[in-house]
Amino acid sequence: MCYVYKKAFVLIGAILIVSPLSLLSYYGNLLPYLASYYNARRDELSVPVDLLWPPSVFRCTFTLAMIFTSPLELRFGIRPCILAGLLLLWASVMCSYIAVKEPLALLVLFGGTHGIAVGILYPTTLKLLLQTFPNKAGLASGLLSVGPVVGALLNIGIAFAVINPNDEKPDLYVDNKVFFSNPKMIQRVPNYFLVAGGCTVAYTFIGMTLAFVGSSNSAPESDSEILEDPTPTNTRLCQQDTGAEKAAFVKSETEHLNFAAVETPKTRTVSNSETEKINRAARTYNTVSSVKDGEQALSGEKPCENSIQQKDGEQALGGEKPCENSIQQKDGEQALSGEKPCENSIQQKDGEQALGGGKPCENSIQEKDGMTKLVVQEELSPRQALLSGRFWCVWLCYLCASHTAYLHLNLYKQYGQLAIANDSMLVTAGMVSMLFTMVGRPSVGICSDRIGIRNTTIAICLGSSLFMVLMVISLHRGSWAYLVFVVAEFLSVSPHTMIFSLLATFEFGKTHCASNMGLITSGNIIVILLEPFIANTLIETVGWNWLFLSGSMTAAVSMVAIMAVECLWQKKVPS
Repeated sequence: MCYVYKKAFVLIGAILIVSPLSLLSYYGNLLPYLASYYNARRDELSVPVDLLWPPSVFRCTFTLAMIFTSPLELRFGIRPCILAGLLLLWASVMCSYIAVKEPLALLVLFGGTHGIAVGILYPTTLKLLLQTFPNKAGLASGLLSVGPVVGALLNIGIAFAVINPNDEKPDLYVDNKVFFSNPKMIQRVPNYFLVAGGCTVAYTFIGMTLAFVGSSNSAPESDSEILEDPTPTNTRLCQQDTGAEKAAFVKSETEHLNFAAVETPKTRTVSNSETEKINRAARTYNTVSSVKDGEQALSGEKPCENSIQQKDGEQALGGEKPCENSIQQKDGEQALSGEKPCENSIQQKDGEQALGGGKPCENSIQEKDGMTKLVVQEELSPRQALLSGRFWCVWLCYLCASHTAYLHLNLYKQYGQLAIANDSMLVTAGMVSMLFTMVGRPSVGICSDRIGIRNTTIAICLGSSLFMVLMVISLHRGSWAYLVFVVAEFLSVSPHTMIFSLLATFEFGKTHCASNMGLITSGNIIVILLEPFIANTLIETVGWNWLFLSGSMTAAVSMVAIMAVECLWQKKVPS
């Protein structure tokens, strides 16, 4: 199977796997239906539970699961973790058809178990995708983030089609909240979980199959062929066989390797293993003529086009006729060079490797500390990250941004119902938000590749603060203006997890990215658990408007925290 097709399978499969993971993106649309359902059955409930608790528990279990996902993935592998996460996800959604009758059971399944599944699936799927697209980390993450948007769009549509197909209006006012009163509509609420669960099982199973097929033996066949010969160099050098067979074999070997090094200039580079094999073939093809003062040259009566010269640690394939794909090495620097510089040569210095040459390569790759494209600041273990001041600034940023995202994603519809008694209009706003977010998230990923993840985070926090203020101002002045700012705020808060996943990887490295991301999100556990109390207290004391203004203020604090990181810790730029 073509390597390009396999990469496409992994991308499509990963998007399908993460599609149902964004509970917070569609729970705000579902919450008014659940609130009306429990309000109509309030006398039958054994343990009343505030409906802001399921997303709070979801965030907590999601965070805890991410902390333990990295060691589990290193122990059992990515595939078993993805499979286990999908099984938990399927159970949490399908079983909610029965659990919805009791809010406490819904809290455990749709909140807790669902969060564990997402905490396992998101980082492992992201890591699988980054392994497949190592030199396009931002773009790959942006494309992956389209999946939850598609899933949220699908769930919003399913909820409206199953529960309120006749576009009933909320007409029951209790204190400062609005509910639906139509009994037929209320009875259809449990059916949503059955339909949504069936769709989830279908497309995530397809996604898992595509991702597993595409990620199997994902390295190009030519790489494995080149690396499969384990014969040591010394063994070849010590061989004393002569004759036409050996000469023909070594010559063909050399020609094959030289051809392999340049046959696909846009997709291949010459690895250290290939370099060693070229050297081995050249040493075997030529006889050892002299060894003097640490200098060694492989030569013949006619200088070999791929001969080896070595002096004071410097080694080059050369001769009277310089080789187009010769190898030069000096002080740790290695490059393919010659009279005709190779378009896709390799330069290496102080652990940095780039495709380069006399003629600049169109598809160059920059590498630092083993990372391509996404140049990380440093590789830190969770313990080392906790001792870094930079970690606590990122932690504070996530903490404050979480409050803003929590309010908007869960309460934008209930807040809008105070002035807009049109369910279809608010549902449309949610669906349009998902459509715009589908384009916006990849754009955010591309933006992070161009201007840096720190600057991207600052811009996102600034927009989130501004748009939430405009939502409050516009609600009682124009319904359409409110809906426009709802869409804009969605664009700001929806890439929340993606932005901080990239930020955690950029600041603290890829090796422990899942655990470090879990530690960054751990700070908001207490706040998320307090959000139901905070929201209800603010609504009862100062009203809905000040509740949303508090979200705008915390977004501004997030922006200041990342600006502090940008000012106090200078970025490492690849040479």
